[in-house]
Amino acid sequence: MDRERMERCLEQVASYRASGLRGNAWAEAHSVPLRALSSWCVHAQRWQARLDGVSASTSTPKVGGFVAASMNRPGF
Repeated sequence: MDRERMERCLEQVASYRASGLRGNAWAEAHSVPLRALSSWCVHAQRWQARLDGVSASTSTPKVGGFVAASMNRPGF
């Protein structure tokens, strides 16, 4: 995706988020397919990092994954 398209999509995401509307209401009011808006929202942080020249992996800490836990059970 080229820079101009990313910027346009990010503007749409910013407008949606600032509106306070639900996604389907905003998309319908702006003649944007809800699926496109959802996709833009998912990619927005990575696109912004790319435009800023920052690695997406350093801009967002990874959280989650499996963590092994041990439980001390008396008598075992």
